[in-house]
Amino acid sequence: MEKLLKLIDKHLEDPEVVRFFNDYSLQFEYDEDEYYISFTDVGLEFIADNAKRITTVFISSLSKGAIKEYSPIKEGVSFRSTRSEVRNVMGSPTSSGNPLADTILEPTGGYDRYDNKQHAIHFEYNSKNNTISLITLMSINDAP
Repeated sequence: MEKLLKLIDKHLEDPEVVRFFNDYSLQFEYDEDEYYISFTDVGLEFIADNAKRITTVFISSLSKGAIKEYSPIKEGVSFRSTRSEVRNVMGSPTSSGNPLADTILEPTGGYDRYDNKQHAIHFEYNSKNNTISLITLMSINDAP
């Protein structure tokens, strides 16, 4: 995850970003004001703003359709980790939300968000087994 956090706020043409992107087969789309870069084989998605600055990285678990999981997330945390295990490693979240059964896409098992001076790390949990289903990495300036 540290490698991915280092890409936040970097330009799409930054040499570090280009090297990372060259390691994977990607799908690249532009939609009026944002760039979408998907690495579906490993469950990674990037969003860059109109200035081509990476603002958000999504890391999907196998349950979200990735062929293999990107690891390690953080020492002691994997997509098999439960919410309580994440909290044991990461500490108390900056913010959190309860499970939601009535969402547009699918039920969620809640979320925990951890903020520091540069980044926000958002863990979304699976409603069935309370393990991590999605991790979102954001610049603290772009986090909602």
